[in-house]
Amino acid sequence: MSLEKWAENGWLKTAEPDGGDIESLLSVAVRNIRDSRVKGLSDDSVFMLAYQAILSCACALLLTKGFRPASKGQHYYSIESLRETLGNDEQVDVLQQIRNKRNIIQYEQAGIVSPSEALRILELTDEIFTSTKEILRSHIKPDAGE
Repeated sequence: MSLEKWAENGWLKTAEPDGGDIESLLSVAVRNIRDSRVKGLSDDSVFMLAYQAILSCACALLLTKGFRPASKGQHYYSIESLRETLGNDEQVDVLQQIRNKRNIIQYEQAGIVSPSEALRILELTDEIFTSTKEILRSHIKPDAGE
């Protein structure tokens, strides 16, 4: 289903693409990536910060298409929109699993992220951030996020 159909269904809101907003979302991603690598963090915290960085990338890419997530299902649709904005269905399937685990960590149970899962989400975050920056080069100032 297209992003336009999602907007018709109320899952997204239309938004005027704005370089300042896109740049701000990218700077949030940069901060969360940097913070996720602070020594001594729990694997849960690394996971949460990396997830938030991915979510910021998804929202920035969505904004370049003229949309913002609506309130209901915001995380689901932001991540799901990467199918269209990044074009990598396999990666999005993994990200939806990560989103589900993030919900458990956030609201139900601590200590469920293994060191290998924390490392994997850091690698995935780097991949998504790199792809996002390549796509955003035409929408933001060249020095943003550096």
